[in-house]
Amino acid sequence: MGSIRDLTETDSKLNLFVKLSEREIQFLKFSCTELTYKEIADQMCVSVRTIEGYRDALCEKLNLKTRIGPAVYAIKNNLNGG
Repeated sequence: MGSIRDLTETDSKLNLFVKLSEREIQFLKFSCTELTYKEIADQMCVSVRTIEGYRDALCEKLNLKTRIGPAVYAIKNNLNGG
């Protein structure tokens, strides 16, 4: 998988599938950790409600059906840094 820029640039080949914001990608990476939504919100300097918004937007964009979906997507697409 490419860089964050590849996922967000308008001329990216990956963009044929879905366009994710840098903050959504950052949330995807955090979703692979054992941090709570409150801890992720603190790390990203936003509210828990904003984190829930990122999750909901990702689920809609990526057609994910569960709350664990973003973490699974991140791992499958090597966005978890591992």
